[in-house]
This record gives sequence, C-alpha cells and structure tokens, in this order.
Amino acid sequence: MKIIRTFFRVIRPVPLVACLMMYALGVGILDFNGEAISIQAYLLGQSWVIFLQLSMTFLSSYFSRNTAGKLCNTEVKPKADPPDHDRDFNSKVYQWGSLASFSGAAVTGVLLIVYELMSLQVVILMLLLIIVVFTWSMPPLSLEHTGYGEFFTAFWLVLLIPAFAFTLQNGNNVRLILLILSPLFFLHLAMQLALELRSYKEYPSKTAGNYMESLGWRIGIHTHNVSIIASFLCFGVAYFWGLPKFIQYIGVSILPLGVFQILQMRRILLGGRPLWNLINLTAYSLFFLTSYLFTYAYWVQ
Repeated sequence: MKIIRTFFRVIRPVPLVACLMMYALGVGILDFNGEAISIQAYLLGQSWVIFLQLSMTFLSSYFSRNTAGKLCNTEVKPKADPPDHDRDFNSKVYQWGSLASFSGAAVTGVLLIVYELMSLQVVILMLLLIIVVFTWSMPPLSLEHTGYGEFFTAFWLVLLIPAFAFTLQNGNNVRLILLILSPLFFLHLAMQLALELRSYKEYPSKTAGNYMESLGWRIGIHTHNVSIIASFLCFGVAYFWGLPKFIQYIGVSILPLGVFQILQMRRILLGGRPLWNLINLTAYSLFFLTSYLFTYAYWVQ
C-alpha cells in the first residue's frame, strides 16, 4: 500500500487525468466538425503529450528537492527534511523518471515524423510545449516558483494540449478552439488557487513561490472569485460568437456549483471556519465536471 501511495505521489495523477481529458477534448472538437479522426495520430499524439507531462513532473520534483537557496529570487522550502537516504532515493527516481519520459517522447516524436503526421503548425505547437516543460520546471527560470506558475500550468494543460491534439488531426482553426476553451482556462486557474489556499493558511512555509503566496490570501480569494465569474462571461461570449448551444447549457448546469464555491470563499473572507474538504471537492468538480461535459458533448453531438 505504501508503494502505491508513493507511486501516485511521484507521478501526480491529477495533471495526468487533466492531460488525457484535454487531449480528448481537442480531438472531439474536430470530430464535431465532421472531420475524419486518425486513431494512429490520436494515440501517438496522446502518448507524446503524456510523456511530456511526466517529464515536467519529474523535473519539477527533482529540482524542487535538490536546489538549495533561491530560484528566481523566491525561496523554495521543501515540505520536509527527509533522511539523506530518502532524499538520494527520491532524487534517483526523479532523474531516471525524467530520462525515461524524455526518451519515450523522443521515440514518439520520431514515429510522428515516420508516419508523416507533422505539419508546420504541429511543429510550432510541439516546440511551445517543450519550451513550457523546461522553463516551468528547470532553473534558471523555474516558472513554477515565480509566483505565476499557475498561469503557465493552465496555458499548458487547457490551451496548448487541446490545440496540439486538434492541429495534429489536420485541424486549422486554432483561434476557434482557444475561444471554446477559454472558460476552462479560468476554471483551472480558480481550481489551483482554491487548492493552494489551505496550505497558505495552515502551512505558509509550504506555499513559497506559488500564486496564492504572491498575492496574499485576501487578494487570492478575490482573484479566485473573479476567475470563476470570468469563466461564465466566456460562456456568454461563446453564445454571441455562434458556438454550439450545448456550450451555454453546460455553463448553466455548472452555474450553481460556481456560485456555491464563491460563497464558500466569501465565508472565509468574513471570518467563517473554512470547510477545506468541501472547498477542494468543489474546486475539482468545477473544472473536471465542466471538462467532462465539454468532451462528452463534442464527441457525442
């Protein structure tokens, strides 16, 4: 049981699930438009993205644990000071994990070339994805610890991955997919802020370098609420741009959940006792339920 818990802690399953869902959504939008879907391109592209996501996770964990001092002028404090043999063991796991993940991504990339699935747009998006991996997780930039890493995470997961999936299947209108995904971008940002709030309130030393710490908890809560409101405004913009009606139905269906989360945050601002488990559950539900409804609707309609 301990091995299983360690495994899931190392690979961070939540971003992986989000990665799978966002990739499926990108292909689903193309399927909705009546375009033929290549299973070969789907599987190769999904594998390449998963390997990159794992590489980002392993590199981030390795440098967060092994870099002493400051990254990007922000002090990075490990969550605990494990015994030396545990630190050495974890460092080797992250090293070999990142090496294996990059090797898998390289092999998958070669297969994309062999099967002639590459285009100029695909190459540009692949380069952007690779740049985000290195700049987010590795010194000297280490965007994860700059206080604004959450924006890059949302940009990576919610915008770049579906755009790559869409383009790899010969989709051309990337601006359309960015407009469709804009509500999910703000919901993902709100989810990250909600999940960081508990650590900021109870364990301030563990939140060094994240967005909540850089804003302060009061401004962070307001930013969280504004992000949820912005996501619903994006649903309204989608209506005026003539996007499918089911997008508005999705917005209406999750509206009570969004209002409930805002009320929970307002309760904290007014001095009420936070219900952390409920806040975290609502944060996950807002993003993943909306992502699931988007993906299901575009594949089934």
